[in-house]
Amino acid sequence: MERIQYLWQQFIAKKASDAEVDELLKHIASDEGREQHLAYLEELAEKTEEMPGYDRQSWQYLVDAALHSSKKRARILEMEDTAAKPAHHINFQYYRWLGYVAVFLLFFGAVKYIWISNKDKKVKEVAVRTIPGQSDVSPGMSGAVLTLADGTTVVLDSMGNGVIANQNGTKVVMKDGMVLYDAKDAAQVSYNTISTPNGRQFQLVLPDGSKVWLNAASSIRYPTAFTGKERKVEVTGETYFEVARYSGMVFKVSINRETEIEVLGTSFNINAYSEESSINTTLLEGSLKINTKNQTKMLTPRQQLQVYKTGELNLTKNSDLQQVIAWKNGVFNFQDMKLEEVMRQISRWYNVEIVYGKNIPAIEFFGEMGRDLQLSQVLKGLEGMGLTFEIKNGNRLLVMPD
Repeated sequence: MERIQYLWQQFIAKKASDAEVDELLKHIASDEGREQHLAYLEELAEKTEEMPGYDRQSWQYLVDAALHSSKKRARILEMEDTAAKPAHHINFQYYRWLGYVAVFLLFFGAVKYIWISNKDKKVKEVAVRTIPGQSDVSPGMSGAVLTLADGTTVVLDSMGNGVIANQNGTKVVMKDGMVLYDAKDAAQVSYNTISTPNGRQFQLVLPDGSKVWLNAASSIRYPTAFTGKERKVEVTGETYFEVARYSGMVFKVSINRETEIEVLGTSFNINAYSEESSINTTLLEGSLKINTKNQTKMLTPRQQLQVYKTGELNLTKNSDLQQVIAWKNGVFNFQDMKLEEVMRQISRWYNVEIVYGKNIPAIEFFGEMGRDLQLSQVLKGLEGMGLTFEIKNGNRLLVMPD
């Protein structure tokens, strides 16, 4: 117990080394560690009711949820290389006490919640619950619209396995919710487009074997067979690529017809929504060459290039890859996001119009939520710190000051 107390004291004082944080989290993950840590934190809570931001009811709700939850403990997030980092990050950013208790509960998955902070630097944890009596909106799902070369459209939302089209010898196949191409008998090349409306996301395999994920409100235009010296596609919205190696045929991505990426590696994410302030390209593996109107930049793994509408470029060398591809992994990651950024994600995924009231406070959000939640559950997690929400007519979300 003395060791536990020492580790928590170091953690609270922001003096814990990476090794000590790792030891603390590993002990929390052990069968005997959970009860010991909760007991110690409860003891601390009894002694610290005068601390700024302390809320006994919120504390008790979270502790009770952890103690009595019937759910199995969530798997610790890849202890070797990710556990220490979130603990440090949250320790520095969230208000000291409720912040580190939230970290502890997050690792157990006992309750889903999000941290919200405003300009006064207060933090509140809110458990995700449904809102009784309020109209609700279901989360987005897999689905898209395929536009064939002749203009014919095919809705892919509930399409079963099998050949769904045959274009000049190229078969378009639906398999396990994905579109694939069989171009071995292709007589000539034609172009297809797959687009996802709000509330949909989709995955396809291009004729060369490259895999593409489309977020909501996104599109990709591509040939039904790749020929010549390059493989070129055009995208809008947000897409994630895992590009197949293809000797002698470079892979290129045109973004909104303004920026072009030459792919020298394999895995990368493009966020090019027109309503966002910049086109963000993030490299996970390999290398990329990005050509804008005036400049050319090379990216190495973990780097993100932001191309602003003014033509200005900004290179981030150590981007948060888990946040970048959270959408692909079925998660909302709102870390360090402002209200408007969060609402744009919600608008696209739940297909709702966002309407703001007057005098909305300046707020930043921290934490994660599953994209499989009902809208009411997400809103409950976002409520507090001066905000309330109301769903009108099933497709209109009012954001109002409390």
